[in-house]
Amino acid sequence: MDCYDEHEQLSGLFAMIEGDLAVPFEAEVLGVAVVVRKVDLRSSGIVASCHREAKVGDGILVIGTTPFIGEGFDAPVLDTLFLAGPISFDGLLVQCAGRVIRAASGKDVAEVHDYHDPATPILAVSLQRRMPGYRALGFVRP
Repeated sequence: MDCYDEHEQLSGLFAMIEGDLAVPFEAEVLGVAVVVRKVDLRSSGIVASCHREAKVGDGILVIGTTPFIGEGFDAPVLDTLFLAGPISFDGLLVQCAGRVIRAASGKDVAEVHDYHDPATPILAVSLQRRMPGYRALGFVRP
């Protein structure tokens, strides 16, 4: 395949993968058995959406941006969420917090860790905007 630049190389590779790869399929990622459910082309590169069956107590760590965990992400065994950036829209807060408040066998607590700094204006204001969303979800201030 002839390509003029890295973007065309990436697009060409993705076209070959998409055309020849049957999903879902089983694979091993960092020593963990997963099921690859989708392969997608993003501006940052080729991304594979992987799934692994888990149960409460497995010690799973998921690091993701709000576009990744905000919609279509399902892992009911997760019980803790750290918000690493300001969110002011209630709907987005509900989506993100919803990832940890889902019921799962053996899970009885869900925690959302938020960051508030009264000396940083954007963090001070955005927490106040989120509080109605937290209250609607049943969270209270510690």
